[in-house]
Amino acid sequence: MVNGLRAHLAMQREQARRLAGVSRQPQKSMTVVDTRQSPQLEYEQLEAALVQAGAAVNAGEAHGILCGLCSVRPVVNTGDWEPLILGDVPPGDAALADARRLLEQLWRQGMQQLESADCAFKLMLPPDTRRLSQRTELLGSWCAGFLYALGLAGDDSYGRLSSEAREFVRDLTEISRIDAGVEGDEQEEAAYTEVLEYVRVGVLMVYEDLRQSRQPPGADRLH
Repeated sequence: MVNGLRAHLAMQREQARRLAGVSRQPQKSMTVVDTRQSPQLEYEQLEAALVQAGAAVNAGEAHGILCGLCSVRPVVNTGDWEPLILGDVPPGDAALADARRLLEQLWRQGMQQLESADCAFKLMLPPDTRRLSQRTELLGSWCAGFLYALGLAGDDSYGRLSSEAREFVRDLTEISRIDAGVEGDEQEEAAYTEVLEYVRVGVLMVYEDLRQSRQPPGADRLH
């Protein structure tokens, strides 16, 4: 699996940079996840719940935070992500309770996809019926959320990444600032698709690198 991801990441990098204009310059209490298949959560459903609850982040950024936390921490519990997405949750608030329930579903969904042997991981982003400018802006938000969660682990997680994954993280910083003022023509749609695939594969690479770095010496590695 790892070798295949590295090859895919290498193929995607140059094309995604060319299409999106990503810079090459580098910048200086435990819960066990239930891995049984859960219903797939839709972007609009989560976004509406977060808006109703007054959350500080959108659905894409929330998913990025959750995936980043799952990458840097061997065990993630509700207390790790809830304050980052919902803030203080007063007891008895129905809107916040609904948002929390959907976020827990998203967390389990993300873990199932990240651990999937067939690389089924998908970013939580709006459907293609949304304007391209909106999808591009929300892709940047997703990347910002993922980077924020990685940053919570400090330099330790970055130092445990492969050179390919470190380069991807530098690229991700640029993608998080991507210009949302794009037209919805065929060329720009192709650019969005390529960047989206680059991010998807790169996140899998980061997750796998950090997961393997936590294995004891001599443990089997995936290929």
